[in-house]
Amino acid sequence: MHPIASKVITVTAVLLLGGGVAAGTLVSSATAAPPSADLRVTGSVAGSEHTVESFHPVVFVFTLKNNGPSTVDSSADMGYTSVTNGTVTDQLCVFPDGNSFNADSPFCEFGQLRSGQVAHMTLIVQPRSGVTGVRLSARVCSSNESDIPDPVSSNNCATKSVRY
Repeated sequence: MHPIASKVITVTAVLLLGGGVAAGTLVSSATAAPPSADLRVTGSVAGSEHTVESFHPVVFVFTLKNNGPSTVDSSADMGYTSVTNGTVTDQLCVFPDGNSFNADSPFCEFGQLRSGQVAHMTLIVQPRSGVTGVRLSARVCSSNESDIPDPVSSNNCATKSVRY
């Protein structure tokens, strides 16, 4: 069972009439949903390029959004898991508040990410030299270091590509 499991909340109210006489008791129960945070990754190619020249660097922009309903209370991360036919030459991580840093690893660690907030990762990828007619692609996935589960794993990764 998840450490922050659902709890049953019982509300009891005693209705009093004029002289303080109990007219009846109302009891109501509800089950609170367990916390969860759906982290969704989407991506695009800057300039909406579909093909590029073989020595032209490609800029991929990936977005991590917390679809909620809960806050990721530890660290919402996004990292590139594969790059095909190219090499990452630069990586920029942009926090929800607009501050950014150049990462020295494949991951951007954004920390707490509230429901509805977005963070971004920009990758500059240099195509492999001496090869043409192939796809240059980057795959990025999210991860969550908190105890808040992600109920929708099918949207945790995105792959974008161009032909060169």
